Amino acid sequence: MKGLGTRLLTAVVAIPILVYVVGWMPWYGFGAIAFLALGIAMSELFHMLLQDETPGMRRFALLWGLLTLGAMVALWKPPQTFSYPTAPQTLPVLFFSMFGLFVATLFARGRQADLSPIPKNFNATFFGIFFLSICGAHLVMLSRLPDGGQTFRAGWVFLVLFTNFGSDTGGYFFGKLIGGPKLYPSVSPNKTWAGLFGCTVGATLGAFVIQYLALPKLTTIDCIIIGIMVAIFGQLGDFFESLLKRAHNLKDTGSILPGHGGLLDRIDAMLVTGPILFYYASWIVLSR
Repeated sequence: MKGLGTRLLTAVVAIPILVYVVGWMPWYGFGAIAFLALGIAMSELFHMLLQDETPGMRRFALLWGLLTLGAMVALWKPPQTFSYPTAPQTLPVLFFSMFGLFVATLFARGRQADLSPIPKNFNATFFGIFFLSICGAHLVMLSRLPDGGQTFRAGWVFLVLFTNFGSDTGGYFFGKLIGGPKLYPSVSPNKTWAGLFGCTVGATLGAFVIQYLALPKLTTIDCIIIGIMVAIFGQLGDFFESLLKRAHNLKDTGSILPGHGGLLDRIDAMLVTGPILFYYASWIVLSR
């Protein structure tokens, strides 16, 4: 009960701040807060994945990831018209980011006696930059998409938040009340098929709430499709982070959020569902 009380207290403090940042700050203010949050999550990830690297190389990986994130957000501009395959005009960012990482690894690590850790650490850094910088940038770009809502701005970001929170809540209660067969016990022993159904119900309800409040362009079919996608792909993101934590014998990636663990523990699903909703919005909803 003490752990649940801590989780609830953290949520009571954090949620109003989050709603204000997303709903009423200008996009660049939200972008700055998101940049800080993604930087903390990136630091947690590199601390976990690059345990056998020097602190200097971990700091370099973090700096390079933040530069990639900043470039992705700064260079993207919302198109005048949306259609498939509208995509961020930032492919050169990914190329130069990876090329810079390649050169840095070559000259910083090419002279050391034991070269065996290099491929693992390079891949870990590449993954961290892709997961936190490239995927995370889509959360900021979502805040710049037109939504048509009148209550507050950044309706698409609220869609990510409400559907993921709804998915977590529905999955928790359906899993506790119904239980049943496990979904993927070797990676996450507590998740069940009933919980996945609850995730779908909760995410779909969250989509309907945001449709009413901020995204009138969403149809009933959109809300159902979005609920299913968020439930499935959010679980995949959560499973993958759980896999990494189990591989490193960790329960949480950090402790910045009392009762919840690290920031990465809270946003892992959003880093997967955010880009998916970005492209669903751009290719389907806004192109109609």
